[in-house]
Amino acid sequence: MSSWAEALKPTPPPTPSPTTSRPTNKPTTSQPSSSPTPNNPYFFGEEFVTVPSLGIEMSTGLNVRLIARTGEKVQYANGDKSDRSWHTNSDAAGIIPLEDGGYVYMSNSEADDSKGGVYGLYFNAKGEIVEYKALLTGTTDNCGGGLTPWGTWVSCEEESDVGQCWQVGPDGRAEETVLGQDGGNYESVAVDHRVYHQPVFFTTEDSSDGALRRFIASQHGWNALHSEGEHSYLHLLDDGTFEWTTSLSRGRDSAEKYFPNSEGIQVHEGDVYFMSKEKQIMIILNQEDMTWTSEKTGKKFYGEGSFGGQPDQHVFGPTRKYIYFTEDGSSDPGVYARYGDDGTYFTMFQAIRGGIHTDDETIGIALSPDNKRFYAGFQVSGYIFEFTREDGLAFE
Repeated sequence: MSSWAEALKPTPPPTPSPTTSRPTNKPTTSQPSSSPTPNNPYFFGEEFVTVPSLGIEMSTGLNVRLIARTGEKVQYANGDKSDRSWHTNSDAAGIIPLEDGGYVYMSNSEADDSKGGVYGLYFNAKGEIVEYKALLTGTTDNCGGGLTPWGTWVSCEEESDVGQCWQVGPDGRAEETVLGQDGGNYESVAVDHRVYHQPVFFTTEDSSDGALRRFIASQHGWNALHSEGEHSYLHLLDDGTFEWTTSLSRGRDSAEKYFPNSEGIQVHEGDVYFMSKEKQIMIILNQEDMTWTSEKTGKKFYGEGSFGGQPDQHVFGPTRKYIYFTEDGSSDPGVYARYGDDGTYFTMFQAIRGGIHTDDETIGIALSPDNKRFYAGFQVSGYIFEFTREDGLAFE
């Protein structure tokens, strides 16, 4: 047994690490039923409401407002506007709670030629916008990313063979991490922090042979991503098992065969969920028994809309009933929710086909700390939305 596997046995650490709530239903790969489970209080996509001014169709039961748009200054709650306009080519985003009860929406810019970076949209405890500023500049094609347990954002450069992964704090502190090693076309990051002093980071690479990388850190906190640790690569086997190898070439061969162009990645109860946009599948790694399974995204669809494009970023809802997905490469890209009991997919919102967001991609999915505000948008048209439920309840 490896030293890391042995480390999973100890009792919880003396100082608590940030955790997520226990799931109500753990996502499965079982064949979906013909209709949703009736005891769920709210399902997306049963009926659409068209919002022509925003170019979207959204599920009934939702409210929406436009909070930012590329090329326009951000409106603050006090009546003022930001000094700078909203950045171009918004992409992945994450939300970090602040000590005063507010939070910051950390948004990537996938602009090229060292014009990318990370920008922060700051909210007070009431969910009102109070500030917008640059946190990381001078980088290129900041595409995906991921949140750390200690309240920072890791932003990945999708820049050929020289991209890196940057740790960025809501206070503007930024530093290149060890996750990128010698460089790559990096996409997203997720962390398994069940072992407090050995958080395990997984990094995807959007390339036809982009290996999935694992980094076992040697400490907790900011310096964990700037210190020595153990690097390895995912190697899937035909018999449904997997292993971690120190051979990058073997990791690349595995990616080319099983998961070319990997995108969003999340960790839930030790299981790793990540996307291959090329194959339009989600792969699930069970780290307990070292087995893997996969499922076709959007295979079972309920209600209005369709999820026929490439799955990109995804995020778990707070109860873990839903996984929310963005979509790339469609005439009506949207955000969709996968229900965990039976693997059924629903439409939250999507572009009006033939409208201003046609052939765009959805980006920036994130939930406020109280889970009552859902953020998402479109990259090229540059719209950023805030969604709430009409019943006032939190998203699941």
